[in-house]
Parts: sequence; C-alpha cells; structure tokens
Amino acid sequence: MYNNQQYVLRHRNIIACIKEMLNGEYGDTCQFFYKEEFDKSGNQLYSDPYTADWFKQTQYSIKNSKSGIIGLILYSDATICDILGKNQKHLIFVSLSNFPNNVRNKEKAKVLLGYIPIINNANVELYLQNYHKSIEILLHPLLSQYNSEAWITVNGEPKHFYIFLSYGISDMKEANNACATYQSYNALFPCHSCLVPREYLSSIDHNLIFSERFTCDIKTYFMDNSLQAKNLNNELHKLSLHPIKNAFWNHKNFEVYSSFVPDIMHICDLGLFVYMVNFTMEKLEKESQSEKKIKILNNRLSSIPRYYKLSLPSKGIINRTNFTANDWRNIMKVFIFTINGLIKDEQTNNLIVEYFQKWNEFYLLLRSSGFTENCLNSLSQKIYEWANIFSFLFKSHSKSGLQLPKLHSLLHHIIPSIKKYGAPTGFSTETYESLHKKFVK
Repeated sequence: MYNNQQYVLRHRNIIACIKEMLNGEYGDTCQFFYKEEFDKSGNQLYSDPYTADWFKQTQYSIKNSKSGIIGLILYSDATICDILGKNQKHLIFVSLSNFPNNVRNKEKAKVLLGYIPIINNANVELYLQNYHKSIEILLHPLLSQYNSEAWITVNGEPKHFYIFLSYGISDMKEANNACATYQSYNALFPCHSCLVPREYLSSIDHNLIFSERFTCDIKTYFMDNSLQAKNLNNELHKLSLHPIKNAFWNHKNFEVYSSFVPDIMHICDLGLFVYMVNFTMEKLEKESQSEKKIKILNNRLSSIPRYYKLSLPSKGIINRTNFTANDWRNIMKVFIFTINGLIKDEQTNNLIVEYFQKWNEFYLLLRSSGFTENCLNSLSQKIYEWANIFSFLFKSHSKSGLQLPKLHSLLHHIIPSIKKYGAPTGFSTETYESLHKKFVK
C-alpha cells in the first residue's frame, strides 16, 4: 500500500516454472553438466552456456559431483499490460542456461515468472526498494537448496539438482535497477559492472583495466554498524550506488554486478549503430546541397532490390526514430553502399565508409555460434579498430564526447561475458520482447 493505493506482486513459484520448462517441448535438449567443447583444430570453444566458465566453476563448487546444475536466466523489462487494465508493470521472465542457444531463443523455452508492480510517482529509491523486495520474494524458494539439493521430476523420473542464478539479460536501464547503480553517464562511476571513472567512459584504450564491482565489498558498508544512515549514503554515493540492500546478494555463485550481460540488440542494433547513422546524417546535413544528397541516399535505399531476409523501409531513413531492431539490422547490410561518395571531403568519406565496413566485420563475428581464444582476440581487435575510427570522426561532434555506456560495455565487457556465459547469440532480448507483444501486452 502506498498513498492509499494497493500494489500487488503477481507471480508464480519459480520452482514450478523450472519444472514446466524441464518437462516441456525442449526439456530433452537440456545439458546439466559442464561440457567441454572443441573446434576441428582442438581449440576450446565457447558456445552454449554449459560450455563456458560459469558452468565449469559452478560444477566444481558443488558438494555432490553426480548432481546436475540448473542455471536460471532472468530477463526483466517494464511495459504496458493491456490485459491488466493498461497498467505499467515490470515483467520478469525466466529461462534455463541448460538449453542450447538455438533452442533457448525460441518462445517456448521461456516462462513468465511474474509482474512486479510499479509505484506511481515514486522516487528512485522507493522504486528500487519495491523492485528488490519483489525480486527477494520471487527468488526466495531458491535459498533453501543452495547447501543441499532440489529433487525435480523430469519426464516421470525424480532427479536431484543444484539450482543457481546464472545471468541476467536486460537493457542498460534494467541492469542499473538490478545493481542499484546510478543510471546517468555523468555519475562518478557510470558502469553497473565496473568502477570506470566518468572521465574514462569514452576511452578506447584497450590497455586500461578497471576494477570490478564485487558484492562482498559493497555489503561491508551495510554491515558496518559505525556508519550512520547519512554516512552510509555518502559512502555509497562515492561509488554511484543507491542505499538499497540488493536482493541478489544472497544468491550463491551469482555476482550481480558482472552477471547482467551486454544485450546485443540494445547495445548494437538499437544503440551504437543508431548513433553511427545519426552522427553520419548530421555530418551529411552540414554538406553543401545537403537536401539533394539526403534525397540521393534515400533513393539509393529504395532502389535496392528486396530479397529474402532483406526488408528495407520504403521511405529510406526519414522516419528512422520508429525503426525496430530488425529494421536497423537490414539497414546495416546496405548503408555502406548508400552513403559512399556523398561526403565531399574524400578523406572523411573514405573513413566513414571504412567505419561502416569495420562495424559489419565485427558485428558478423559477434553473431557467431562459438568462439575460440583466437576468435575472441580477433573480435576484440576488430571492435577496437572500429572504435578508433568512430572516436576520431565523432568524438568532437558528440555532446557527451562519446561518453556512451554502451560503447564502454562493448569494449570492456563483451569478451569476458562470452568466456563466462558463452556466445552472445544467447544474450538477445528479442524473443522476450516478442513475448511481450503476443502474450502480455
């Protein structure tokens, strides 16, 4: 109850959700033990979540080596729910890292866990208190089995498992909610995963290493009885943290600050690529005869023959504020051809063409189903090659000086996430968002 209005947490039991998925259409595809995978040359391959480091480390940490591991993946987002009187709710979906990526990206490999109520006119701290209290309730059934085992009947046969939170998928805003970190890029430490100082957020120096955020360090502030509320708030403010006891702290083998992974759709498709196009269009608009050149660009787009899996907007990029992630992915395939030759300065024109080319090179590699160490090194190199041109061209034109959390996340957190959780094709929120439209909204 808040301001005489009642708010209800609607949810299912998370164990029941797990049982539903294990006994569902794709239950027989689940892998419950770490599976070391290699390419044709014998190099270790990071592909599905159970081939990556989190699964390996978690399996080594349990008491009974014969017990399987169930890894839970959380996805959260706020949306308008038509079926609940057009109220805004915070949805929580759950899936399993035991599914192969090609299965887990299907709709039936996910279950709606609950609707977290959103308090009207709440300040940030009240909003986060409500969010974390709700998460505490949703995940409470997991706590009792961390030091023992959970027996779950799978296809009529009882089996024992250890159930852990594996990782979370979300956009940047939701990751900040889960970590109770400040959302502004102007914060002293604007990343939810690490302690990158504000002035280094736009850095593209691959040699820079930033300290990670760790639960054990942050919990000590709350355990320090000598800190009064005001002093506690001040100490947390220095770390760009809200004074909220995080609901994820009590969950074993889950480091919340590094476990909300970079979502490829929001970071790349709806994030950095949009910045690239917008910055390029701003540069084009400053050219002489800019209207004529923009018309040429749109005509080039509209004249490209459509074919299977290439659906381009009929009006070019005039209405790009309404583009979906799929629209932007299609634009990605052809934009390099439509912009070439429209910038008068030859050096600038060639650099813009090159940075769209560099983007496509690393983006295609990023969508791979598996990575060896050599592949990861190549991916990292291609990302930094693109970032260097991006920074050179547009840092002085960006109002924030390219202080983009999404850029920082791509440069510094995508490679560690692949090693820990597998190929980023499993990090996509796209099928979750389609579930919003079909079954929730």
